[in-house]
Amino acid sequence: MRIIIFGFRPGTKQRRAVFAALMMGTRPASLWDLYAFTFGPSKYSNTNPKVRLVNEYYRLLGMGSLQSSIGTIEDGLFKLSNDWWRISDVNASYNMCTTYPFALLVPKAIKDSELLKACTFRARCRLPVISWCDKRKYWI
Repeated sequence: MRIIIFGFRPGTKQRRAVFAALMMGTRPASLWDLYAFTFGPSKYSNTNPKVRLVNEYYRLLGMGSLQSSIGTIEDGLFKLSNDWWRISDVNASYNMCTTYPFALLVPKAIKDSELLKACTFRARCRLPVISWCDKRKYWI
């Protein structure tokens, strides 16, 4: 635990802005107001979680110029790959793992059938998958 003390000069507008930001971070009005989603300005105006997830996978694959839509997701046209990684819909019906998203970013060499076999050896069928990538240390 840390205690952080802010000191502002009287009459400055900065203290109100810092207070508002802290309040938004501690009591978010929606899921997208959490710090994890508000760290930087979002490039995606669509608030549909599935579309945002696929767009983030496109960014991680180095295909950030592509934009997904609910139509491409429903038609299964979002399953793209690069030399190392691919987007899998193995969990599309949430039967493999109820706590994971409908699409997963997994190594390209691994087949969906192998993922289904491997998950049976893990607690609650949770496989290691990519969930975040630091832009400064881009590995693709």
